Amino acid sequence: RHIKAVAHYMGADVVAVAKAHPSFLYAGGRYVQDGSAQDAYEGHSPADLVRKFPYILVATTAWDYNKLQAHRHMIGDAAYHVSQIKGNMILKALEGYIKELGYTALRGVAIPQAAGVASGVGELGRNGLIINKHFGARVHMPDPIMTDLPLVPDQPVDNGVDDFCKVCRKCANT
Repeated sequence: RHIKAVAHYMGADVVAVAKAHPSFLYAGGRYVQDGSAQDAYEGHSPADLVRKFPYILVATTAWDYNKLQAHRHMIGDAAYHVSQIKGNMILKALEGYIKELGYTALRGVAIPQAAGVASGVGELGRNGLIINKHFGARVHMPDPIMTDLPLVPDQPVDNGVDDFCKVCRKCANT
């Protein structure tokens, strides 16, 4: 509850925890936007990482719905990027906070969509995006945090996305 409260305080719209699994990790190396993948664990296999860091913390921000209406305009596009950057800043701050608590926090290890589905942030839509119950596909999925901080994993959810996709078919057709 504490780490989720901290993430919400920092501005996250959705915070959830997944139990790590080797299939959730990037194969063949780590993906880190800021280039800081240099640590003592960079050579470990996915199975080793999951044993050492059994939890994945997912914290996301949602693109503001009203500004979404201006998509394909500089206002809407700027709002999209500001929301995306906000999510990365929150995760970077959470990473530092977890380290200050004396635990390890790794980013660029877990695939955001896999962690998002496993943690219950939402379901994977036909469009390849996580569909959240409250925010739809407007949630950004930056690199989640893999950690040894003791956490309680959340459960995957069924929001009816599969059933809706069978009827809508808009993504499939386009």
